Amino acid sequence: MVSRLRGRLQVYRFATRFWHIYSGCVVIGVTCSVLALITKVLVWMVFAAAAVAVGVALFTYEEIVERRRSRRLVVERIESSALRGVRLSTTYDEYDIFEVHGYFAAYSRAVNAMLNGHALPIKWLARPYHVSGTATQVRWSTLHQKVRTGAVIFNEAKVRLLSDLTVERIERGDPLQLQKTDYFSSLCTNEIVMQRISSAGRAEPLLDGMRLLSAADGVVLELAESALSNHIGLSTIALTRDSHLVVARQGKRNAQGSGLLSPAGSGSLDYSDLERGGVDLGRVLKAAMQRELIEECGLTNKDLRIQTYLIGFARLLNRGGKPEFFGFSIVDAMFHELNIPRAERDFIASIEGIPLDSADIDAVQACLDTFARKNTSGLSPQLHLALRFLGDFLAQFPDVLDGHLALS
Repeated sequence: MVSRLRGRLQVYRFATRFWHIYSGCVVIGVTCSVLALITKVLVWMVFAAAAVAVGVALFTYEEIVERRRSRRLVVERIESSALRGVRLSTTYDEYDIFEVHGYFAAYSRAVNAMLNGHALPIKWLARPYHVSGTATQVRWSTLHQKVRTGAVIFNEAKVRLLSDLTVERIERGDPLQLQKTDYFSSLCTNEIVMQRISSAGRAEPLLDGMRLLSAADGVVLELAESALSNHIGLSTIALTRDSHLVVARQGKRNAQGSGLLSPAGSGSLDYSDLERGGVDLGRVLKAAMQRELIEECGLTNKDLRIQTYLIGFARLLNRGGKPEFFGFSIVDAMFHELNIPRAERDFIASIEGIPLDSADIDAVQACLDTFARKNTSGLSPQLHLALRFLGDFLAQFPDVLDGHLALS
């Protein structure tokens, strides 16, 4: 109940245009009430009542206006097959487009192979990201619709990626430009790409989501050109000491991929992950992946050893080309030690394991392929990609599994 109330308040704070006025009225009302109690002067109580009344009246008026506007909106889902018509820019020459069950992602094996051997320096853009353009006209209805579906959502500070990850950029050591953003901005931009939103009575659509992803000629906008929030996502697939690859089934209230199997450590890069002083994005990403893994799998041992490798990068086209980094974490814990913390039970339904019987790379690859084939429709796009990237990574670094206690 408390978490839902907190989420609702955050939705109103983000989606309403005059939240600062409403909160200001409350502050004035409380201040005047305190003064009235201290001074015993009735006029302060009058001021307090007036301030609260103004705040409530303005809030109610905007709520009515937004509800009426929302009722006039017509949301049409764009079929994922429309993504077959997009293509990548010349900047992404080394990238391929991967498709599975209507999900599309762009990735480069050449870029992935360089992630562990090169530094990824960063450069901050001073001003934070804000939703702009026609997306601002639908943010109220977008967020309230998400709440009505039963999803529990909170607005946390995230990290936007504005630089395109290419072999040339990595080789040169050019800094990757980052910007502060937040989760709700992603819901109101990246997550409406596969929608066409119209207003009743208007011939032209108010917002065509495909135009947020690609230009009129069908070329996917580069991260440097995109107007979307594009906050960095994280997914790491873990291997336990007793040789289980760990996956998690997403809970019913999860805003993304409800009911699907996903990597056990899935989430996004928090702004606080970089506030701690990270100057190399690769190191920060690995630390953040381990944080997600610890939080979601209930790994409370402070002396727990985790070794994480970066194994891939992709842009998720169904989500506006949102950037996602992938990892592989070797955890010094047994599978039975993993559990779902109380705080995560709304978001994770179960933790499941893929047993590996051999450290032989070919045998591991066969196991990954078999699991993906048998469960193909029940896997999140991130897990499909993580399994593919893990196979490539182990082929490149076959010694990673050497010495793992339960494998021979």
